[in-house]
Amino acid sequence: MARKLFTNARVVTAAEVFLGTVEIHADRIVRIDLGATSLPGAEDFGGDYLVPGTVDLWAGRIAGGSASIRESALVSTDLAAAVAGCTTPFSVLPVPATAAEGEAAELRRLADAITEWRQRGTLRCEHFLRLAAEGPASPLIAEFVMRLGTDLARLLGVEAAGVAARSPGALLNDMAVWRSAGLRVGVASLTSKEERAAARAGGIGLALFPPMPASVEAAVQDGYEVVATWQAIQPDRLDRRAPDGSALALASAGSPLSLLQTPFVLHDQEGWDLAAAMATVSAVPARLAGLADRGAIAIGLRADFVRVRCEGSLAVPVATWRAGQRIS
Repeated sequence: MARKLFTNARVVTAAEVFLGTVEIHADRIVRIDLGATSLPGAEDFGGDYLVPGTVDLWAGRIAGGSASIRESALVSTDLAAAVAGCTTPFSVLPVPATAAEGEAAELRRLADAITEWRQRGTLRCEHFLRLAAEGPASPLIAEFVMRLGTDLARLLGVEAAGVAARSPGALLNDMAVWRSAGLRVGVASLTSKEERAAARAGGIGLALFPPMPASVEAAVQDGYEVVATWQAIQPDRLDRRAPDGSALALASAGSPLSLLQTPFVLHDQEGWDLAAAMATVSAVPARLAGLADRGAIAIGLRADFVRVRCEGSLAVPVATWRAGQRIS
């Protein structure tokens, strides 16, 4: 497969931003150079940004209706994500503690359809599921993990009430089971100090979507890794951490374009380093999901990236590549 060059781009790596050239071969980044190149065939970015494709741990919710309605919602989410520069969206799939056989069959059909579409390349993005349950011991969750495997389902979100209902010892046992299965477990709507303490005692250190800005800050201060919606953060009150040590990942809550634009807003209006701000929507969520092959512009990583043009204060995605192939 021929190599591809992208030049005259403002490359945003994990540590810095510079005018440079990126070379890819097959699905990987193989070279990053300072400056532009005049080699024939290079795609000239004209000074636009080249940033990592975003990793969205809450791209939308697949709930209600028949499997065909849910499939339609998934396709809509996939298309919107690709256009907005998201190469790895996670759709939230609620899984009840118990379900009638008809509902369980619909969920199984949906899971099988997603698996088939991914294998056939029907979906533009590499779509994953975040299973959402009332508690970590749901029998249906266990069935879905066995059915899907961590190639499709990597995250399990449980409600704070479901955590509080179990003893710390039982939670530790649950966590051991899910970790051995390759899942990362987080608690949704974790807001009070008591809830955070109970979750930590049970081995849970991931807070999913604390709804209020103050609770986001409190969870970070308590040592949690936090996945917050982009609307919920107060950047002037959060530590500006290095990308590889950050505890904060942002998710779109169904607004993928805003997810891509937020790092530029943090940079332009709040004074964040652009590389660190970009990590909150790429490197950090990729790490939290156990996806070590993406999330940054670096040699050896998968060629997931976006061409972004700034029109005044607005960051506009011009084109998106996933694994070296253009998807929008």
